[in-house]
Amino acid sequence: MILWNNGLRGHMKHMKYSDNTLVDGILSKDKQAFEVMYETYFQKIYNYTFYHVGNKQHAEQVTEEIFTEVVTTLEHCPKGSFLSKWVFKITTKHINQFKNRQNIARSHLLQVEDKSLTDLFKFEQALLENQKSEVVYGG
Repeated sequence: MILWNNGLRGHMKHMKYSDNTLVDGILSKDKQAFEVMYETYFQKIYNYTFYHVGNKQHAEQVTEEIFTEVVTTLEHCPKGSFLSKWVFKITTKHINQFKNRQNIARSHLLQVEDKSLTDLFKFEQALLENQKSEVVYGG
């Protein structure tokens, strides 16, 4: 469980914070720093994700995964780099992972459908062969 303190207390919520200030605040579990980061990036990430996954429920799920990873891996964000680059890198990674999972699921479904169609074709072929033998042998 993550407990947040109020390290940026006394500052206005919508003030501009430097990326370093936000990163340091989030790493020290400053609730307000997280809120500022969330408010800054949520709509952008959600819209971008929705555009790529095309489904509201999936976009919400992927966006949640993105924010979770942003917070839990922020300590690996290179000092002095832009927070937006870090967030975008993680966003792109999660969208690609989602698309890969979807492609694997579709591929598996197609394999099952192909097998079902093949089995159905074999069944029909066997049925026709059986009918032919009944006609030839009178059985």
